Amino acid sequence: MSPSPSKGLDWPLVLGSLSAAVLFLCSLVVLVMLAKRKAKAAAEEKKRRQEAQFWTKVHARDHVVDLTLRRTSFTSQEWAHGDTETPSRSSAWNPLSTFTTPIY
Repeated sequence: MSPSPSKGLDWPLVLGSLSAAVLFLCSLVVLVMLAKRKAKAAAEEKKRRQEAQFWTKVHARDHVVDLTLRRTSFTSQEWAHGDTETPSRSSAWNPLSTFTTPIY
């Protein structure tokens, strides 16, 4: 005798299929989260390596500042009258001063 077709739903088959679909979706979500975490860690490591390389280059540079002094010659007449100011700089203005008022 053959089994008679039932008119209702086969609940064990429906629940089994539904649980398999939910399990598949959950495992897919976990895989995506792990991939994102790994990509983020790789990006941070790359950024850290680039920053370290940048600072290595900065510290390896030759930080020599050219502080050559220009020799200015004054005639004895200018020196005697006290007229030794160069055109670009006034004796009343100190370039190292933090104040904007001239020194008198």
